[in-house]
Amino acid sequence: MTKSKVPLADGALPPPHHRSPRLAPEFDDAALGRVLRALAGAPGAGPRDILVARTERLPRDAGNDGNRRGHRVTAPAGAAPAPARRWRPKHPRGADGLVPHAWADMLTARLTGRLDDAAATLDTCRRAADAGRRSRAVTD
Repeated sequence: MTKSKVPLADGALPPPHHRSPRLAPEFDDAALGRVLRALAGAPGAGPRDILVARTERLPRDAGNDGNRRGHRVTAPAGAAPAPARRWRPKHPRGADGLVPHAWADMLTARLTGRLDDAAATLDTCRRAADAGRRSRAVTD
């Protein structure tokens, strides 16, 4: 008798006994890996605030590598949505504060099946895109 394969719904995690290879969320990025491991184990607000500062530096340190910069924003926001939302007040008008907040909102909505304030999240996404265009125009 063979086991039948049950397809997973989009975004669903396989059951714990599933033995397919697992990709590390940091890929080959050692600095990102250290931050993600620290976010997973950081108790309380004090250590998390320190990690927010460390997480803030990750995209800037990626230089002009857009793929690495994007992943260094989205991976921590997905791993720890609360610190990603605390990042925004430090950079209320910049893409570096708006993108992680919006990404955390979207990931939380995907996991829970509901988006608390769709209009606010959409506004955050629009403002992040505008801020990104402005910052690229300054550096070009």
